[in-house]
Amino acid sequence: TAVGAEVRLHQLAAALKLVDERLQIDPSDMEARGWRGRLLAWQEQWAAAEAEYRLVLERVPNDTEVLCGLADVLLWQGKNKEALEVIERARVIDEKDAEILLRRARILQALENSSEARRQYREVLALYPDNQEAKTGLAALSEEEKHELRIGADASTFNSIGPAEDEVIFLTSHWTPRFTTAFNTGMYERFGQVAGSLVSSATFRLTKNDSLTAGGALATHQSIIPESEAFFEYGHGLHFSNRWIQGLEASYEQHWFWYEGAHVLIVRGTQLYYLPKGWTWTLSVTGAQRIYGNGRRMGAFGIRAAGLSCLSQVGGATERRRAVCQWHGRFRADRPDWSLLGAHVRRRGEISLRARPRRDGIFRAAGSHRR
Repeated sequence: TAVGAEVRLHQLAAALKLVDERLQIDPSDMEARGWRGRLLAWQEQWAAAEAEYRLVLERVPNDTEVLCGLADVLLWQGKNKEALEVIERARVIDEKDAEILLRRARILQALENSSEARRQYREVLALYPDNQEAKTGLAALSEEEKHELRIGADASTFNSIGPAEDEVIFLTSHWTPRFTTAFNTGMYERFGQVAGSLVSSATFRLTKNDSLTAGGALATHQSIIPESEAFFEYGHGLHFSNRWIQGLEASYEQHWFWYEGAHVLIVRGTQLYYLPKGWTWTLSVTGAQRIYGNGRRMGAFGIRAAGLSCLSQVGGATERRRAVCQWHGRFRADRPDWSLLGAHVRRRGEISLRARPRRDGIFRAAGSHRR
């Protein structure tokens, strides 16, 4: 058909126009409405696609292809329980259809029912032993680990202060899909002194899109690391049916550090935007305050905005593109200062620009370009 030809050419807008023209002639054409639901879903207009699919199912309730399409858009909108109900309707109609069973397995994964998802993948493989998607899904579930242990070391040498060495051990445990704990212990050598610390934290997923982390640290500080720490972080995720912003992760964090003779509070808010074609944009605002034993205070703030790297295919070769723009500011009780670091673009070359006003009143800028 003409619609199918436009889809094969990736001309979704043109295909949708043809479908709309057909529906103006015959609004009761359920095949055209099914196509309209698919095209809207492929353009990430999921709420509109859901409405179109439901309209078709009022007239043709046992159309498994439309039921699968509706389950997909419900899953993409985070309506996982509704998606499972819809795909169960399709499974009753055709209990051996691989596409229906694979969708059910994916929905069960989204619902964090790993055991049932694993069982569903095995059922698909029993019917279709060469099904690659079922093999991949089952392998991914089998690779889930409850505990993760990491060991790291870092060594540096400086002319003025001598060697600096760090050895750290991390243990992360995923007790349930909602509850995770993390512990790390480290030894730090600075200025001829050796200090040790123990940091622990716990993360609880309040809902599918919300999480809360809290923790603290104690140390034998030797005046080179904080005596103790405490922190918490709240995170929230959002999904948008928007052509410009597809998702957002936002977090708020407070972190206290206690040193010998002073303590520091850091407050940070971060937003990570998911943009089309694999791009992301991060905006982070940080404030800090240091309070000394004599009551003297010193504050600082910073704003950072950065576009993170994205892989794309250009001329048959994979290319990494990166764009970064940063603005930092800081202040002290007796002396303000700010700086601008921006315009870093890399695509078959590199362009950078740095600018900084100095306290002596001289504005200095530097730029470079490399291919």
